[in-house]
Amino acid sequence: MGEPTGTQEDWDDFYYVFHLFRYVREFVAQRFPRLKRVEFNPLCREILKFRTAHSDELKGRRAMMHVAHHPNIICAWAHAVLRLSANHLVGLFLHEFGHLGSRGNDQQADRWVKKHFGIEILYGGPLNLEWVSPEDGKRALSVRPTRRPRRRRPEGS
Repeated sequence: MGEPTGTQEDWDDFYYVFHLFRYVREFVAQRFPRLKRVEFNPLCREILKFRTAHSDELKGRRAMMHVAHHPNIICAWAHAVLRLSANHLVGLFLHEFGHLGSRGNDQQADRWVKKHFGIEILYGGPLNLEWVSPEDGKRALSVRPTRRPRRRRPEGS
């Protein structure tokens, strides 16, 4: 049996993940403005298919987040990442931004993050997932996301 696809109540939890994504994106975009255009897909069907096909041997690889099958989108399976700490989520997001910035493999993505932000992506736990130290997590979440300007209705409508 597959994982649930989400209910209305889940969106409150998904908002937390999206909120962290926006903070990390703002942090990265300070140095690389082109990455401000990166969007987030919290319910990627490709990840769900992967998780369903590899449920007995799940090792973390592409089981939580990934990039590359849609341009400028970081995909996740929010039901899985909701169980992670903020430092894991920041590590995962930074790693994925590292892929977009370096256009490289896992090691190149982590080196890109270290080179440009001084943050080391660490790995651990039974799934060998990315995470960052609490200090680095705080630093990555310290930049407040800017709000998009609201569209105004034309005068006279």
